[in-house]
Amino acid sequence: MLEVTDDSVDAGRYTVNAKSIDFGPWHISYNTSCILPSVCSTKVVCERDDDQFCQFCIYCKQLSIPHFPDMVFPKNILSLSHKHGSRIHFEPLDALRRVSCRTEAIEVACAEAWQEARPDAEKAKKTFDWTFSTDYKGSLSDDIIIEPTDEMINIELLKRRDQILFYHDLTLFEDELHDHGISKLSVKIRVMPTCWYVLLRHFLRVDEVLVRAHETRMFHVLHTNYVLREYTLREARSQEIQLNVYQMKEADDVVPYLPMKTRIMEKLVVNMKYCKQLSIPHFPNMVFPENILSLSHKHGSRIYFEPLDALRRVSCRTEAIEVACAEAWQEARPDAEKAKKTFDWTFSTDYKGTLSDDIIIEPTEEMINIELLKRRDQILFYHDLTLFEDELHDHGISKLSVKIRVMPTCWYVLLRHFLRVDELLVRAHETRMFHVFHTDYVLREYTLREARSQEIQVYILLVGETQNVIKLQFEHKLIAQNGLVWPPMVKVAVGNEALIKLKTSFEGPSSCVVRSPRGQEFDVFNTPSSKKYERWSDGCGVRIKDVRSEDLGRWRLTSTRGNNTITGWSELHVLEDTTRYDAPPISLQDGAQAKVELSSLDNSYCVVAKPFSESSLVPGKCSVTLDRTTRAVQGNWQVYLGLPGKVSELQTDRRVTVHTERLDVGYVHANKKLHLYCNILNSNKEITFCRFQKASDMYGFNVVDGLSDGSHSYYGDGFALKQCGMTIESPKRQDYGSWRCSVGVQMLVGTVMQPQRPMQALISVPVPNTLNLVENADDNELKSVFVTVDSPFTISCHADVSLNYCWFQHPNGTQFTPVASEDADQLFWYTGQGLDLGDCGVTFAHANSSDSGIWKCYMGPRGTAGIEMTDKVQVRVTGPLAANKQSVSVSIGDSATLYCHSANGRKALNYCRFLSPKFLGLSVDETITKDKAILDRFYFTPNRSIDVGDCSLNIISVQEEDIGEWTCAAVIVGEVVESRDTIILYIGEQSYPLYHAGIIGMAVGVTVLVFVFIGFMGYKRGWYQFIGIRPRQGNAMSEAQVTFSNRSRSLTSTTLSSCSSEDSAVQRP
Repeated sequence: MLEVTDDSVDAGRYTVNAKSIDFGPWHISYNTSCILPSVCSTKVVCERDDDQFCQFCIYCKQLSIPHFPDMVFPKNILSLSHKHGSRIHFEPLDALRRVSCRTEAIEVACAEAWQEARPDAEKAKKTFDWTFSTDYKGSLSDDIIIEPTDEMINIELLKRRDQILFYHDLTLFEDELHDHGISKLSVKIRVMPTCWYVLLRHFLRVDEVLVRAHETRMFHVLHTNYVLREYTLREARSQEIQLNVYQMKEADDVVPYLPMKTRIMEKLVVNMKYCKQLSIPHFPNMVFPENILSLSHKHGSRIYFEPLDALRRVSCRTEAIEVACAEAWQEARPDAEKAKKTFDWTFSTDYKGTLSDDIIIEPTEEMINIELLKRRDQILFYHDLTLFEDELHDHGISKLSVKIRVMPTCWYVLLRHFLRVDELLVRAHETRMFHVFHTDYVLREYTLREARSQEIQVYILLVGETQNVIKLQFEHKLIAQNGLVWPPMVKVAVGNEALIKLKTSFEGPSSCVVRSPRGQEFDVFNTPSSKKYERWSDGCGVRIKDVRSEDLGRWRLTSTRGNNTITGWSELHVLEDTTRYDAPPISLQDGAQAKVELSSLDNSYCVVAKPFSESSLVPGKCSVTLDRTTRAVQGNWQVYLGLPGKVSELQTDRRVTVHTERLDVGYVHANKKLHLYCNILNSNKEITFCRFQKASDMYGFNVVDGLSDGSHSYYGDGFALKQCGMTIESPKRQDYGSWRCSVGVQMLVGTVMQPQRPMQALISVPVPNTLNLVENADDNELKSVFVTVDSPFTISCHADVSLNYCWFQHPNGTQFTPVASEDADQLFWYTGQGLDLGDCGVTFAHANSSDSGIWKCYMGPRGTAGIEMTDKVQVRVTGPLAANKQSVSVSIGDSATLYCHSANGRKALNYCRFLSPKFLGLSVDETITKDKAILDRFYFTPNRSIDVGDCSLNIISVQEEDIGEWTCAAVIVGEVVESRDTIILYIGEQSYPLYHAGIIGMAVGVTVLVFVFIGFMGYKRGWYQFIGIRPRQGNAMSEAQVTFSNRSRSLTSTTLSSCSSEDSAVQRP
């Protein structure tokens, strides 16, 4: 009931307007009054030594802040009082007590410029928070208990267009911060038929500096014993909000854009005397907590009866009991939803009394001595004690009482819970205890009696000096009531059939007359007047075919035989025939807990067939709770609904989609600008930073709204909408390619916002045709991995796009899919920065010789179906020192590099040496440069070092003696044994024709020279012999001295040596 109080004057001499409403157990009221004056208005009175102060002096004495907001409304108070004494109220005095007395470092936007213009001025020292920020959550009475909870406020219930019974927006205080913003505390109350809702908000805006909101929401559903309280703190710098200044004037416009910093959910439990120990949401209208019956034995045993223990036995589950008028009320309000009572609202209890622990309970067949109780013995002690009582909202009664009677030889106790729901149900739980003196036990008998109201025979009670009960007698045995017909009420959808019959019938010939709601009568034992009706069952029953709306009402069946008549009736309710049910698709969040509502129809059950799951039968309203939503449940759910009034089930399909948290990445090229975006979808996380980095660069760009370096700036609608993007103005060719975006996020964990792992992805931006240039082809040389036996090794490959998955193929064909490292016994695991960044790698714990060979890497791009991307990696299982290439192709006269290095990563070498095919040993290090080449041909490869495991030799000009097997050797630091590997230096196929041609040419030339030389010598000898001249000894030819250059080919050197040796053996005669 809404009560309005006219203007009045309170004790503080203020005119006050008050309004209130009684809502269930709550009395809700508010007061409004004028602004607090700036000085004491009754100085003479306030200076007296008593408690009579004006409001200004009360605030001065109770608050420690040096001054108050411009407008304080001291009598603007919202109060919610529970009938059991609990109270919640909101008033400005308590709110200002929460204002900090310490300095808060908040300066207005023009503070710095003002200070620069006045260099000699000192900053004013404010000893309190001059913005009046307060985290006030309302004032609670001492009997309210605060408990943490995960239960959320039912926003959907608040969104419903229910009637608003009571509403007001109350300002507690307001200050304009010297024209630099606003600080305002207000509270709103809204009362609806099933709940009330309060929003307390302190809104702070310091222009061009800061926006902050402290919000406290309270929500209470009728018939529950608690109030949900949600406190949130939202705050952001003005430049971080994607709004213009004029859009920040009102709190409702800007608060949704503020990131949440803190969130606390609490449950305020009221009426705690019983709430601490009971789980039911509310209690009977009348509970007598001190009404206790106790029977104590001298040896310590005790039996007692109290309401608290009795109410503990009330079920917290819903009991399907509806009052008689419920159906009519529902039909008159087809759009109304049935209230969900989360407990037995009739307070039925099977409480049998409370026993001390030393009492032993044993079954027995001994009965209570009723004859002893019937005796008119003296009653020494008697009392009837009510424990609790409730009138069930004027629809009956629920009462628990206990009676005790003590006689000279025994005592007797009757504990009874009596329930009557008018025109529906009568139930009685009874516990009797009986004890005969000089025995060591008490007999306890428990009974449950229950019947529908129509099943109870009619009696008349004549009240007088003696209460005699007389049963009504009729000339004919007529019992006219609904309970004689089965079913007493039937719901039938249009087009279906209704079956009604009397529960009992006469034996032998009789009649069965049916009377319709329209007054039509016929005997079904004879041929009915219409094909719509026919006899049903062996007794008196009728089948009503093709039920229509005109069949709605009471059907009466009368069976007569002789003077005996049985009459009964059944209510036929005609329902609309539901042939199809269309509903929008259902969207779920991946990984979240969800309650999926599959039907809004009034079905009694449903059968749900989820994809990849067995069908499940759901009683009552058709809903399914998913503890953790996965993509396995998405698809078409087949639902079969059991509807009232229909035998056949209604089949419907519900489309279920599961949205996964992900980054939506891409680019837009327009107006000579390149826009990259990386937006978060399907997530409750909030963005904390936005970073873009070119994949080929080490540095990146920190993108913030409103900030630019002339070429790069923020792109998107703001962090509040989970959008991260960057604009590149006048992009150049180097701005295209692969970009890595990194999005910092935070989310609410419990009641605190905590940073989470950043989300990352790759954006591949192709170069436009107008910018395409001819470039050198990438080096497609096969990557190699060197590892020793039993050592771990890693194989990796990379793509310029985000990956969905990747896997590797062993040289023997075995497939390996990398998985996360979870324990030390894993044989292999994923290695890399993440699939989002295009990294695919696998690390194996132990290498063996079979791992040598070509490994293949297969990568599946995200969001793209088709052929997988591939790469190859060569793995060589070697010793500690390994040749980078085991064979090197050269041409005679060209340069060559022989390169060995430590396996399993970079390890320093003590020395480095090589052995040529001709067993020429060479010791090299970084000091052997090209200028200091050994034999003018061998030196250490530049930009390499034995300190990092390199053993490398450059050959300036390859000669024939260099062709063959070379050996590289070194001792790795920390080891004792020298390590070696071999490299085959060979002439490539493209050099063989020229090589063979040169050999043949040289051989022919040498042969010709030999024959010419022999001919010439023979000619000289023959000539001397023919002319008889003997050559002088002094002219004898000296032995040829032949020297060979290290650069001469081996074949030529051998041939000349042979010739020189033969020539030196020739002697004249």
